[in-house]
Amino acid sequence: MILLLLVLVATVCAVAGLVGLWRRRDPVLLTTSIIGLAVIGLCAFTADVWFDWVGFNRGDGQVFIGFYLIGIGAFGIAALAVAATPLVLALRSKSRGGEQA
Repeated sequence: MILLLLVLVATVCAVAGLVGLWRRRDPVLLTTSIIGLAVIGLCAFTADVWFDWVGFNRGDGQVFIGFYLIGIGAFGIAALAVAATPLVLALRSKSRGGEQA
């Protein structure tokens, strides 16, 4: 559940980063959210290694199928954010406050 909430937070940050990029701000938030989504995806795909380290019961394989789905989702959202970056840069207006940028 924690990884799923982190994916949601990182997704919101990626969208906010794309909006900031549209408004000609530094892409720090976008970059950190993409890196965060990649780390979350990596954590989800390696859940079978660290799951019992934090005291959780391994249970059945369905738990890890859920983690794999969360990882696929995190990597997919990161890929969409990376793919949307050139679109935002190409489609944003060339004028800034009445002057050409």
